[in-house]
Amino acid sequence: MLDQYKLFFFNDTGILLGRLEMEGNLHSMVLKTFDGGQSWSAINYPIGFPEIAGFINIFALNSKVVFASSNSYLFMSIDGCNSWNQIDSILIGGGSPIGNLYFIDMNTGFFTKGDRIFKTIDGGQNWIQVYNGGTLAGIDNIQFTSQVIGYAAGGAFWDNNNFGIMSKTEDGGDTWTNIDINFGCVTDFNFIDSQRGYIFTIDGKLLKTIDGGEHWTLVSKNLDSANYPHSYFISEFEGFYCNRNHIYITANGGRNWKIEFVGDIDSTIFNGILFVDKENGFAFSSNGAIYKKAINN
Repeated sequence: MLDQYKLFFFNDTGILLGRLEMEGNLHSMVLKTFDGGQSWSAINYPIGFPEIAGFINIFALNSKVVFASSNSYLFMSIDGCNSWNQIDSILIGGGSPIGNLYFIDMNTGFFTKGDRIFKTIDGGQNWIQVYNGGTLAGIDNIQFTSQVIGYAAGGAFWDNNNFGIMSKTEDGGDTWTNIDINFGCVTDFNFIDSQRGYIFTIDGKLLKTIDGGEHWTLVSKNLDSANYPHSYFISEFEGFYCNRNHIYITANGGRNWKIEFVGDIDSTIFNGILFVDKENGFAFSSNGAIYKKAINN
């Protein structure tokens, strides 16, 4: 079973990080396509790679420059994953595993660990902590909408506890300011630009901001959220989210949703969705299948 969870596309070239279940353990693998997703081939790990679990995160700046992290090390490829150079050990911070990896350019990047954010300005050679939420929450996602404006969000959900955390930077990630949210654990968020964005919560709510997170409006509730939905808005009004074996579509900014596609109930759990442009989208599931949709076809 291939459990895909990171996908990047640049024209017809796509890079996918997934986890392969072997003998009851998860081992990651990197796949690449050169024909828009029609066929995929496996990419070799760095020679002498020390960790059997493999990469846990990747971030592709373009079809050539790709960063990847394991539990302990950071790697960089400048030839589209054909070869890798180990940059640094990222045991910094201890404790929680890396939650997300994000690079603005070849020098400036971030990773999240628990409720903390770390930044590099030298391509991963050195890291400094730039944010500490001081909670038990985990920051699961980070997104920059420009060179200076970025958002990070996550939360915690267990027993009777349900709280979210969200922070924003307006200086390229040097400082982060908490955004006051009181709508629970954030399972996914998607910003169209620096002002307009959407948040999904663990209890099935969809909220929208049009002022960079200052204010949030409830758009929908009681959405399917049992398996942590993944979303992608291709415009302010057109969006998709997938959860369990369903893909949903909206044409009015999330006020109404309809089922777009249903996978096999016994083998399909969708755990990612991405649109390369307004015409071509990909969804991937835990049964190893990659689905492609051409909107105009």
